[in-house]
This record gives sequence, C-alpha cells and structure tokens, in this order.
Amino acid sequence: EATGQQLEGVSICWDFHENEELVQKSLERELRHQDGIWTRDDPPPEATTGSQETETEDSPFRKRLVQLELSIFHEEDTRSDQDAEGEIMRTLKEMTSSEQAVAVFETEAARDEAVARAEEKGGISFQGAMLTLEKAHCEPDTVFWHNFGDTSLFMQ
Repeated sequence: EATGQQLEGVSICWDFHENEELVQKSLERELRHQDGIWTRDDPPPEATTGSQETETEDSPFRKRLVQLELSIFHEEDTRSDQDAEGEIMRTLKEMTSSEQAVAVFETEAARDEAVARAEEKGGISFQGAMLTLEKAHCEPDTVFWHNFGDTSLFMQ
C-alpha cells in the first residue's frame, strides 16, 4: 500500500542458528511423515475410524531402498512424536526474527516500482520501525539460505 504495488507475500527470515540441529531434525521428520515414511522411533499413527485417506502401496524394491537410505542417513530419535512436536513448538515460539524479510511482488516491474517509491520516501513506516526495500540480485533457488542474514564472514 505504501508503495502503490500489490504484495503477493512476505516471508520473515528467522534466526535459528542456535537451534539449527533441532529445526533440521524436525523438518526431516515432518518431510518423512508427509512422504509416508516412518521409522522405528516414529511409527505411523493409528488409522482413525472412517478415514478417507487411501494409502498407495510401495513396491518391495522401493520399501527396501527407503530402509537402506534410512539405515545410512537417519539418526535415531528416542523422543515420541508428541515430545518432538512440543519441543519444536516451544523453540519456535521463543525464536526471534532476523532483520530481514523477503517480499514478493506480482512482477519484476512492480518490485522495481515499489523499491523506487520506498527510496523516494526514505523508507516505509511499519509498526514504529522504518523499513527499506532493495532489489534482490539473485533468484531464490540460487541463495544459500543457511547463511542468509549473516553479515560477517565469521558467521558464514
């Protein structure tokens, strides 16, 4: 609104370096569950009565490949799903954001116009803070997100 351009979305960048291992394990666990891959330490939940979900049966070869991959790369986690979810939820609620966010506009022209208007105004006032906009010099798939927001070479 302040720039006259419609935002498609904004992603806040979170500083999770202190909790990187926990965040990574939680993401890996969630992705496995979404893919229907369960391990001894996180077995599938009991099927609910009347569930409309249909499971696709993997071939024995695919099952063996998944087991092999898990045996090589998976680290056992003795926490229950409930304990693991509780721990990541507490951590996420305590986590602070970085000083950066990524704003997505409908087109590059809209982005360029928003950046120009923000520069003309000396920034955009938002909840008592002054925001600045700058054009990204790369595409999202080329960013090493692990280091995003680190301003010192030591931290990178």
